[in-house]
Amino acid sequence: MNFIKQIERIHRVVNEIEQKITGSPEEFSSKLNISKRQLFRILEELKDYGAPIEYNRSLKTFYYKDEDFEIKVSFSMQFITDEEERDIF
Repeated sequence: MNFIKQIERIHRVVNEIEQKITGSPEEFSSKLNISKRQLFRILEELKDYGAPIEYNRSLKTFYYKDEDFEIKVSFSMQFITDEEERDIF
């Protein structure tokens, strides 16, 4: 379940950055119910994937430096039968 929560959290981070409504790092981490350190880890991970994330102090929001940048976060899960599992392995 922790993995799914992490995917949902990343999805929320991406959406708030796209809308430029994150607030300060303290506010943003509070909205996500995580520490500021965890927030910065997520942001660094997104940057590692090429997200041009910047912070605007006067607007108090994170944003994408490249206005055309887009990232899609999705997750899919499918349950399989024991027989399907045996066929896979």
